[in-house]
Amino acid sequence: MKTGQQLEVVLNYSSLYKLNPETARAAMLEVFQQTANISKTARLFKTSRKVVQLAIKKDGSGNLNDLSHARKTVVHKTTGLVEEKIIIKKPCPRRFTNIPKDTTCPCISGQQNVLIPGLDFWLTHMKNHSLMG
Repeated sequence: MKTGQQLEVVLNYSSLYKLNPETARAAMLEVFQQTANISKTARLFKTSRKVVQLAIKKDGSGNLNDLSHARKTVVHKTTGLVEEKIIIKKPCPRRFTNIPKDTTCPCISGQQNVLIPGLDFWLTHMKNHSLMG
């Protein structure tokens, strides 16, 4: 070995990650602090620059653990204003009446009935998923 030549250790980030994700990120950050180069660190760990950048970002937040990838918000959620107006219809006790599906049951009294386009779909959906009484 010549003077000034560094011993290059081959590390595989994916195998370290399988053992312990937090330790793998800590090792990667330690190498990054020594090299101060994202590309070189990625090459040493046989991974992409993006993985190193994400590890640096996690170190900045102070938590090297894995986080959930689940959505934090519901995408197609009905707004609160519309939810307040919807009245969940209960099945009419008068079964053999000619009441159209788009109208609310006349048995519900004392409440303001709101007609919403596509309400049939939501009522069927709620009924199928046991959301209605």
